[in-house]
Amino acid sequence: MSNQKPLEDKNYFVKSFAKGLAIFECFDKKDDKMSLTEVAKKVGITRAAARRFLLTLEDLGYAEQQDKKFSLTAKVLNISKGVRVKVDVWAIAKKHMQTLVLKVDEAASAAILDGYEIEYVARIGTPHRIMSVTPGVGSRYPAHITSTGRAILAFSGEAIIEDYLKNASFKKYTEFSINDCKKLKSTLTESRHNSYVVLNQELEIGLRSIAVPLFDNQNRVIGALTIGTHISRVSEHKLISVILPALRACVSSINYDLENLNECE
Repeated sequence: MSNQKPLEDKNYFVKSFAKGLAIFECFDKKDDKMSLTEVAKKVGITRAAARRFLLTLEDLGYAEQQDKKFSLTAKVLNISKGVRVKVDVWAIAKKHMQTLVLKVDEAASAAILDGYEIEYVARIGTPHRIMSVTPGVGSRYPAHITSTGRAILAFSGEAIIEDYLKNASFKKYTEFSINDCKKLKSTLTESRHNSYVVLNQELEIGLRSIAVPLFDNQNRVIGALTIGTHISRVSEHKLISVILPALRACVSSINYDLENLNECE
């Protein structure tokens, strides 16, 4: 018989932290949206405790609720920063982004949503072009002023969108920048319908980009891929007719690899 103490009896063990982690772990492919009662039952805590944990996660941006159902947001991916995770989504993405760049002869980037900003987490440049219009890894911008940010926001759920519209800073970067809540909301609705975003000179004069969202195996948006160009080099027509299909094919390849990895685990 083992003499090992139960975890809860160890003097360093923080029960509330363990319960908080259990909240994260209770969401899976089968139960990606749950009510307070369902979470409480699955984790083995009271409904009141589940409410406190979930509302805290919502305030921190890790959870959202709609129609009294809670679900996790893409921000949970930030917890894995600085460590080697089981499935490195962006390492997989970069492999396919390299193929994309060779195909369209334009630099490609990937970004995630972090609060009211997007952060670029991967970039593949073109081999022959010295100057690039795409931002480097680690660069951050307000989400609404980038094509990646809008692509992510459009599929992030009403709670996140409303929070962004209410609290984000709407600085006007160029004469073309959207700095009106109603117009941005309308643009996000259109983006959700199209499943892509085209941004014309809103962040910087001369820059044009297109982005598509990337989803996990539970159909939650986790980031976006983008191709950035200069208006003198690529027309909006080419962006949609040539580059968009290549971007979508890249996302499909990434999703295929991720699904196969998940099946093998």
